[in-house]
Amino acid sequence: MKKSGGNIGQFFLELGVLKRFPRTGWLRAGIENPESIADHSFRTAMIAWALAKFEGADSDRVVKMALLHDLEESRTGDLDMVMKRYHSNGKKAKAYSDILKNSPYNSEAHELVDELSLQKTLESKIVKDADKIELFLQAFEYEVGGFKEAAKWKHSSKAGLKLKSSKDLIKQLETQEINWWYNYGKK
Repeated sequence: MKKSGGNIGQFFLELGVLKRFPRTGWLRAGIENPESIADHSFRTAMIAWALAKFEGADSDRVVKMALLHDLEESRTGDLDMVMKRYHSNGKKAKAYSDILKNSPYNSEAHELVDELSLQKTLESKIVKDADKIELFLQAFEYEVGGFKEAAKWKHSSKAGLKLKSSKDLIKQLETQEINWWYNYGKK
């Protein structure tokens, strides 16, 4: 089946790579089996959707943008902060272009990716904040699991949050019990 000039089957198979590629910053930090890029993107999209509701933003646009925010990593891999110093942003744009040519939403996706990179709209700021909040949550989970160095990521992920609702959400998350399920249903 071909749509929009590309091979949609290839596109969906390529998305599967995101389920297998780990987040490399956690590997560098010593986490043996870190979350995948897809794991990260899913929770980022859910956080972004909630923030869009809090901010009165276009939820549909925000969720799509969040789903796309690390799509290029199916070709580039997840570049942690050290690796990013040695790679050019031009390669990222080429990866997006090569991946999206096989998707049924090529032009819309490019528009959303461009909007996200410019960081001028409320929707793009929501996705950027959601990405940082997801990092905070993952660091929190790793810290509670025994990796105490993850506290550094928790603190650094809070820096640069732009929206009040994002800052409020982080404050709430800092008071949460990681094992929420332990007392589930008990009063």
